[in-house]
Amino acid sequence: MVCKNCGAQWTPTSGRNISSCSFCGADLRMLPGGTEPGDIIKTIVTVFGEGIFTDSRRLMSAIADYFSKDERSLSRLRLAVNENIPAKLYELRSVGGKERERRIEQITSQLSELYSISQQAANEMVGWFAEALNYKDVRIKPTEPIAARPQTVQTTPEPQWRRAVQTRTSKMSRGTLTKKKAMALKGENIIIPKGYTAISHNSFYGRSGIMSITVPESVKSIAGKAFGACSDLRKIIVDKNNKNYRDVDGILFDKDAKILIKYPENYWRGLYQIPHITEEIGECSFRTSRNLTHVIVSESVVSIGNSAFALCTNLTSIIIPANVKHIGRWVFEYCNNLTVSCAENSHAFRYCVENGIRTEII
Repeated sequence: MVCKNCGAQWTPTSGRNISSCSFCGADLRMLPGGTEPGDIIKTIVTVFGEGIFTDSRRLMSAIADYFSKDERSLSRLRLAVNENIPAKLYELRSVGGKERERRIEQITSQLSELYSISQQAANEMVGWFAEALNYKDVRIKPTEPIAARPQTVQTTPEPQWRRAVQTRTSKMSRGTLTKKKAMALKGENIIIPKGYTAISHNSFYGRSGIMSITVPESVKSIAGKAFGACSDLRKIIVDKNNKNYRDVDGILFDKDAKILIKYPENYWRGLYQIPHITEEIGECSFRTSRNLTHVIVSESVVSIGNSAFALCTNLTSIIIPANVKHIGRWVFEYCNNLTVSCAENSHAFRYCVENGIRTEII
């Protein structure tokens, strides 16, 4: 890192305040440039260098500092960093032309699909980082200045019947546990209060320091990625009287254990065998499980959802039987040391060949 005022150079410690020079105290944020998110990301790259895109912790610290008064942009940028978007773009420096454009389109499509956001919003978020790397082949539409942005997100009006149901439900229960409400639940062992009937998308997403989450009897629906990116999460406990969900040794399933919904990211096992009654491995269910090394998929499984094992960087082997007839997109993304054991000419074998994944015929 270089101070433009005094010329001092140093490497800031992760987690430290990085808005001012450690030597002369100059405000490092006061550099030439606009106030748009893209301009500010360029400023961060100017101050810290492009390599900061590969260090998510330092990058998030810088973003939190520069965007402290722009909560809307901060939440979107945090989402992008959690998904390693900057690092993925940084890896494309040696790729040019149509291939880079194709990969960037793939990254934006994945972001849009995983978070159910519009393609335009995904393009904008990816574009902020891509432009900071001087990727001229990226085209994004200019956005309104920060001060002019509306503070509410436009959504499609819900049908009358759904509003009516929610009105009746709200009189009898706490309703949905949103991300804002979930932030009020503190401690290593989170117990969701009784009365909540739903856990919304990303309610606990990205929370560190949580060892366990207990789901009460009242919960009827858990949205996708509600417990995603909880790096310290070891177990999910479900009240035995819940009629919609259950846990099996701290792993979240639907009530009949037909669908494996969430394998905690800091679960202790290295080898895991899918239960013999499970038919579906859910979307993002094992994503970023860092202790996972070997998986045995049972004969009962017929479907593996999108990004199910993505970013399981220590996963080295998985056995997939011929009964599996559907494997979603990005299932083994960034599982660089993985070998898939499967039958020749099975769906899993064809999937691996098409996606350049090592296979072992069984």
